Amino acid sequence: MEADVTLVPGDAVNITLEVLVDDMTNVRALNRTTMHLDDVLVLRVVEGRDHFIPVRGSWLQSCFGKSINGLIRVPEGGVRALRPPRQDSDNAPINRGQEVCWSAPRELFKLTEAVVLLIERAVADRDMIESASFPMNSAGWPFEENSWMVTDRSVREERRSRLLEALDNDSNLIESFSPDTRAVEKLETVAEVLILFLASIEDGIITTQLWEKLEQDMVSRKQALGPEEERTWILDVLTSAPNHNISFVFLTSMLSKVAGELAPVPGPRTSQGSASTRSSLDHRRSLSFKGRSPAVGSDPLLSRRRAMGRRWAETFAGVVIRTWPILRERERRLVEDRKRQILEVFLQGDLENSPG
Repeated sequence: MEADVTLVPGDAVNITLEVLVDDMTNVRALNRTTMHLDDVLVLRVVEGRDHFIPVRGSWLQSCFGKSINGLIRVPEGGVRALRPPRQDSDNAPINRGQEVCWSAPRELFKLTEAVVLLIERAVADRDMIESASFPMNSAGWPFEENSWMVTDRSVREERRSRLLEALDNDSNLIESFSPDTRAVEKLETVAEVLILFLASIEDGIITTQLWEKLEQDMVSRKQALGPEEERTWILDVLTSAPNHNISFVFLTSMLSKVAGELAPVPGPRTSQGSASTRSSLDHRRSLSFKGRSPAVGSDPLLSRRRAMGRRWAETFAGVVIRTWPILRERERRLVEDRKRQILEVFLQGDLENSPG
C-alpha cells in the first residue's frame, strides 16, 4: 500500500483493513462478542488539518479458542455458519438448537485426516522424485518449527491464512493451497495449524480434571505396567469424558500412522529364542515419576522411531494436556515428564515386539 495518495476533487478511495488477532484471550472474547475491534484512523492531509476517522471491525467467527463442548456443536459449514446471537443475548453466535453435531471436533478430524493424506503423498513423492526429499534427520519434523523446510515467514503466513479460512468455512483443507505447492510444504502448514488449534482449545483434549486423575494414578502406582495395559488404563480414565476421549484417539492414531510412514519398524520376530520377550521387557516402563525411557536398540530404524516418538510426545503434551500453573522448577519437570509419557506410550506401542 502506498504511503501517500493524491486525490483530485470528486475522487474516492476505498480502504479495507484486515487485522490478524493472535492473542487467544482476545480471540475468545471476540468469538463471544464480549469484545469489539474499535480504533481511530488518522487521515493526514498535506498542508491541511488531520481528520480522525472512527472505525469498527467486523469479526469473523473462528474455530480457535473454543472448548471441545462448543466445537462439537458447530454445524456443517463451520463456525461461519453459526447464526448471530439474539438481540437480547450477549453470547457468541451459536447453534441455536444447541444439538451435538459431532462426536469430536470436525476441525480436528479434518486436520488429522489432511496430515495422513499429505504424509502419504510426501513419502510417495520422495520415493519417485529425487528432489522431493524431506528432513529425515530431524526427529521433530513436521511438527517442530525449527525443522520446517519453508522458512520464509511471509510465505508461511499466506498459506496459514488460507488454511485457517478453509477450516472456519468447513472447506477442503488441501484444496486451499495453490496447485504448485509441494506435498511436504502443505504438510508443514497443516502440522503448524494443528499445533495452534490444539493449543487454542479452551479446556484441552485432556482437561485439568482428567489430568489430575491420570497423575494421581501414576504417582500412586507401585508396579510397572506393560504398554498395552498403560494404553488401556489411559483410555479408561478418558472414557468419563467421551468427546475428549474420541478426540484423543483421533490425534494419537494420526501420529502413529505418520510415524509408521516416516520410520517403519521391522515386524516381530517369529524365530525361537528370547529375543522378542527380551525386547518387550526392555521397552516396558512405568508411567510413574520414576518411569524410564525405552532403551535404544541397535537398529537405526528403531532408534529413529523411538527418538521421533519421544520428540513428538514432548511437542504435543504441552498443547493436549491442561494442568494448573506450577511454580517450582523441579515439580514442573516431573509433571512435564509424566505428560510426555501419556502421549509416548501410544507412539511407541508397536515397538514392544520389534527386534533390536
